[in-house]
Amino acid sequence: TVCVLGSESLKDKRKVVKSIIERLKAKFNLSVAEIGLQESRCDAEIGCAVVSNDPGFAHNVIEAAVRFIESDCRVEVLKIDRI
Repeated sequence: TVCVLGSESLKDKRKVVKSIIERLKAKFNLSVAEIGLQESRCDAEIGCAVVSNDPGFAHNVIEAAVRFIESDCRVEVLKIDRI
């Protein structure tokens, strides 16, 4: 779960979330979607998934994606769930 900083409308939030999702897909070749809180003005749940026969590789990709999101100054990470 992330909070889009300075978001004053759903349009503001969706612009930032869409940008993050597209950048994650391009950089890490993983499946990404906004999976919750679509109607919240500032919060968003972003889900990522990797399929691999190497658990270590999948773990590393997800960790790199989390660091990538955390480094984005447009959002604050509120909660991370790993399943």
